[in-house]
Amino acid sequence: MSHLESLERKLREMSENGNSAPMNEDSGAENSSGDANSNSGNGVMCDLKIPRKFLRVLGYDGRTNDLVYCKPLSTTEDEEISVDSDSSTTNNVDARQKCLVYFGGDMQDFPEIMEQHKEHRDRGYICWNLEATAALLQKQFPTYNIVVVRPSRIQIMTFSCFDNFVNSASNTGVPDHVITHGSLQHLELLLKNLSERVEKSQQQDQILAKQIAHVSKEEEEESEVSSTTVDESLTTNGESLVVEEPEKPFNPHLDRSRISLVGFSKGCVVLNQLMYEFHYLKTLTPDDTAMSPFVSSIEDMYWLDGGHNGGKNTWITSRSLIETLCRQNIRVHVHMTPYQLTDERRPWIRKEERTFCDWLKRFNAPLKRYVHFENEPASLQQHFRLLTEFGNAEKTMEPEGNIEDSQIGTESTSYTGVLSMQ
Repeated sequence: MSHLESLERKLREMSENGNSAPMNEDSGAENSSGDANSNSGNGVMCDLKIPRKFLRVLGYDGRTNDLVYCKPLSTTEDEEISVDSDSSTTNNVDARQKCLVYFGGDMQDFPEIMEQHKEHRDRGYICWNLEATAALLQKQFPTYNIVVVRPSRIQIMTFSCFDNFVNSASNTGVPDHVITHGSLQHLELLLKNLSERVEKSQQQDQILAKQIAHVSKEEEEESEVSSTTVDESLTTNGESLVVEEPEKPFNPHLDRSRISLVGFSKGCVVLNQLMYEFHYLKTLTPDDTAMSPFVSSIEDMYWLDGGHNGGKNTWITSRSLIETLCRQNIRVHVHMTPYQLTDERRPWIRKEERTFCDWLKRFNAPLKRYVHFENEPASLQQHFRLLTEFGNAEKTMEPEGNIEDSQIGTESTSYTGVLSMQ
């Protein structure tokens, strides 16, 4: 087998299997698999608009997380910028890239791992795998870079444990919130190092593309085969293997982006921990401003049907922590379903969520709250379906008004921003 045939075979296998150019263990980048994430027919260069895995991305204090990344589907005219530009040098905040970071719930993992669990496979939960979720988020937020954080520990292939963000000694990921766990530092470094890995992966893709083009040219000359383009020479069994003109590698500078944080179900424990860390930085160590630029870049936080296996503290109800959050001018979004709100086995979820939202309104925070599928019976599939709806619902609702102290946590509190989607 000639060198060109070997490269052609490698390219064909990558195309069929949905894998990018071979990576060494240090780079750890892999392309997503599955129908929704297939990258076949796109040439050597991996299409970063398709979810792509980056394994063991280094963060704070030696911690690592596996991540899924995909670039924006589009940019609006007023947001179009050079992704290689140093966003820290611009005075126009809106000129920065936007990044949505997602922390998922129990069961959500890579598809090949979920496939090994009989219940996840037989009951259809595999469709909510982390790569498919990245694609869902990308469709609802097409101008955002999407980053999905895989938990550092998933017990019995089910219970998500975000140990790198939240202290937990539980086998089910029940949080033990502390005043600081280095979570903000970890998130910032993850985004910084992921950005570098994205750039490096493109460079490695280009190397393979150039190797194929170079070997093809040499074998053309040796065999005196007339060919005007590289594309025509890369044929096997009558099928063309296209080597497209590669785009210039880019670094998205995700750590400098305008950041939105999304927690779904168990993933909300990460957002709750960040509230402790906001309070630590802004109230207990106000002279330490090292993290201030990164904290200021967080513009939105989404709590989606928050819940965990503990008996309390599903939602933050501390006035001081919520007041500190409000001072950050972060837009808060709360999306709920009957799966959590009507669970009589865990009535504290409903009560804590109400108190959380009441305090936000008391401090006149920019809050949007929605109840989806309100007239449907609660189910786990309904819980997951929220991932397909919340982004689109955001476009139709207005922030809620404030309330008085005496109304906080009472059952008589009315929510004007309730949305029932059928």
